Amino acid sequence: MRRNLLSFACAIAGMTAYAQTTVTFNYTGALQTFTVPPCVTTIHIEARGAQGGEVTVQAPLPQGGLGATMTGDFAVNPGDVLSIIVGGRGSSDPSSSGGGGGSGVNLNSTPLIVAGGGAGVDFQDPFYPGQDAVTTNDGVVGNGGDPGAAGTGGGNGGDHAYTPTNISRGGNGWLAGNNGSTGVDGTSSNTTWTTGTWGLGGGGGSVGYGWCNCGGGGGGYSGGGSADINNTGGGGGSYNVGTNQVNTGGNNTGDGMVIITYTISGSAPTSPTMIAGTANACASSGTLTYSIPPVAGATGYTWTVGSPSTLLSGQGTTNITVQPGTGTSVISVTADNSCGSSAPTSFTLTITAPPVVALGSNVTQCGGTITLDAQNPGATYLWSDASTNQTLVVSASGTYYVTVTDVSGCSGTDTMVATINTVPTVALGSDITQCGGTVTLDAQNAGSIYLWNEGTTTQTLVASSSGTYSVVVTDANGCSSSDEIAVTINTIPTVTGSAPSGTVCVADGASPLTGTPSGGTWAGPGVMGSMFDPGMAGLGTHQLIYDYTDANGCSASDTISIFVDVCTGIETPVSNGMFDVYPNPNSGTFSVQFVAPATNVVITITDLAGRTVYTSNTTDVAAGTMIPVELTGVSNGVYMMEVRSGENTATQKVMISK
Repeated sequence: MRRNLLSFACAIAGMTAYAQTTVTFNYTGALQTFTVPPCVTTIHIEARGAQGGEVTVQAPLPQGGLGATMTGDFAVNPGDVLSIIVGGRGSSDPSSSGGGGGSGVNLNSTPLIVAGGGAGVDFQDPFYPGQDAVTTNDGVVGNGGDPGAAGTGGGNGGDHAYTPTNISRGGNGWLAGNNGSTGVDGTSSNTTWTTGTWGLGGGGGSVGYGWCNCGGGGGGYSGGGSADINNTGGGGGSYNVGTNQVNTGGNNTGDGMVIITYTISGSAPTSPTMIAGTANACASSGTLTYSIPPVAGATGYTWTVGSPSTLLSGQGTTNITVQPGTGTSVISVTADNSCGSSAPTSFTLTITAPPVVALGSNVTQCGGTITLDAQNPGATYLWSDASTNQTLVVSASGTYYVTVTDVSGCSGTDTMVATINTVPTVALGSDITQCGGTVTLDAQNAGSIYLWNEGTTTQTLVASSSGTYSVVVTDANGCSSSDEIAVTINTIPTVTGSAPSGTVCVADGASPLTGTPSGGTWAGPGVMGSMFDPGMAGLGTHQLIYDYTDANGCSASDTISIFVDVCTGIETPVSNGMFDVYPNPNSGTFSVQFVAPATNVVITITDLAGRTVYTSNTTDVAAGTMIPVELTGVSNGVYMMEVRSGENTATQKVMISK
């Protein structure tokens, strides 16, 4: 473990301090490091190699050889990292022990100083004492008639084989492992063997009563050799490139040790007085620069730019360029020299994000309007049409953009393209009601795509039956519109008119006219309501028309022809009970014959229009009396004769045919 560590630096301007610090590294069985502090350019290193192991069954207990102690001064740079290897004492055993590990210090895998470890002993130690480590580079040859060779120039110590399976091991040298090693184990086919010791090449001795009771060689810059039977191994070699060396072989007991002593002098610079630059900015402002006045005694400067901002350039100088990030960043700087760094001078940078303006994706639609919303309530707005509201209602195609400025003065913009296509106008017209026939519906908008509700895909549709017709029209832009119309096509009624068939005599009385369906109206010569009077119609062929209109207002008519004839010849008078007319028809000259006597007789003849064409008065007539009548200046036709006698009245038609 590292213990007794004391270090401090000078950071107060104008103070000069000289303090000596000692750092001791003890055996841990692992690599240790030491970083040269600021303001330190020279260190003093004392390295002690480990002692060889003891034998535990002999009294007094035989002790292994002692480790060497090497000291010197070394030039270093602040921040150098030294690798520290502290060797452990050789392994103990009832028969023969292992050699101690060497201790040393490396810089960049190059040794600065190495102190060799002492050799191991066997249980005959009172007669063959363990060998100590030496200060020379080469290790020591093991004792005995056939010892293992010593390592030279960083090499490994030699092994001694009593038998092929009973081998004593020499220690390893520095070249065997700059980061330390566990050395090598002795081997024995008899009972046990001794493990090697960690450090710069500790060795192990082989054991076994009556066999090779051989001490192991010590480790170091060069390993010591192993021993012959009942002998001790050789001590390890040492190394030192420092100045002011004091080197002593064979004087350290127990584990090894490395002691580093150094002196700190001088002081760190004072803190920078201020950081000049923008404290508040918008994220859209681009890069920012910051600077400090030069600090006396500083050889460099260390800047720290906190997230979310980033240092772009200028590290080590008095001026930096920063890429701001949205939010708050702390910018700090220290003034540096070989003695350390000043306390930091800090500066808070606040970057406001520009308002997020999202008008949305470009929009293409059919007709209508689009409401664009710049959001960010409370901000100020400037649209491409110079309006300043948060929202803009768009009713025409075009490119629209807005600039939004928040309360911090940061601005954001966005642009969108609106395409508003005209919706086709579809007008089928007002609902239609008609009697029979067809209706041609036109969706117009030539060149479009049409779909009528009954599946037709042409621009026009001929409707021949009642119903609701609708159409969807889609133009080249994909815009659609529709319309519908109610069409009512009522059936035209079938109408039939009928009248007396054959020839009708002009003197005949009125006869009924019939029509199907009933309820229609008759028109034509001699028609009175639904009766036909041939005398009124006159001689000849007459066209009578029957018109009928149903509940839907649909009309139809039927036309019939009636021929009215004179029917000339002697006719038997038809008595009306008061008088007879003979002849009838006549040419205008005829007689009125009374059937019964009459008094105060008045004869009146009128045309069908009610105009009187003849009148006469007679006092008394006897039955059978004939009164002649002469009508001149009248046209052919039917006339009405009325005869009054007191309170009695009789009428008779008279047919004039000249």
